[in-house]
Amino acid sequence: MPSTEDQEQEQESGPPVRRSAAPPGFDDPDSWRHNLTLDEVEEKDIGPVARGVEIPAMENSALRLLMLRDSLPDLDSAGHRELERWYIDGFAEAVMCGDGYYLKVCKSSSGIPVGLGGWTVDSSSPAKDPQGGQARRRARDDRHAAQYRRDWFPAAVKGERHRLISEMLKQERERIIGNLGHVCCVDYMAVHPLFQRRGVGSWLLQEICDYADVQGYPAYVLTPKPEAPFFTKFGFYNVTIFDSEVGSLVSMIRYPPAVLDG
Repeated sequence: MPSTEDQEQEQESGPPVRRSAAPPGFDDPDSWRHNLTLDEVEEKDIGPVARGVEIPAMENSALRLLMLRDSLPDLDSAGHRELERWYIDGFAEAVMCGDGYYLKVCKSSSGIPVGLGGWTVDSSSPAKDPQGGQARRRARDDRHAAQYRRDWFPAAVKGERHRLISEMLKQERERIIGNLGHVCCVDYMAVHPLFQRRGVGSWLLQEICDYADVQGYPAYVLTPKPEAPFFTKFGFYNVTIFDSEVGSLVSMIRYPPAVLDG
């Protein structure tokens, strides 16, 4: 039960993230034996969630291989540790300094995180998310938020390729959502490999879609092509497919029911 202060803060910054009474998509009864819980990511969760979910989930992803193709063959153990630290610092910056909402799924018996979902509300207008992200609410009262800014790049990674591809992906995102007003952009969707295909990702994505529907926002995601059918189940459809040397990436958009019905 949130305190009065917490309730006032939520009312000031907009509606809280909706909580499902039961996770949709858990069609396999065996999944429930893990007694999973869903909650917001807090500062103390940054390391465990990044190390335990984000990094294992992205290990063989097409997007990671595309960004790091020229660097991975030459990475030694120290280089891999440096890259891991960079990922963790990037997640910390997103959670503590950005405008986003971040959710974790954990095993209730141990608190070990097994899933991560995160989104920001982007806009073609000067104002960003009018509701204010969960991180913005925290950082507003955090005088030390600047300590979470990631201002370094791993020396073992070839930065020029990473920069060029990052810019290409940014331009693709802006091209798709540029005239749509406020758009709920899926930035994080990761499930630990041992917990995949058990409904964890469906639970997280349903939360994101429900948030977008309540606000009346379209939703956007850029995902490797093999993962596109998962998003299609939630109403996303392909806008652009572009090929790379390590696989295809798909830009996908989803409109809220109010728009489709209108």
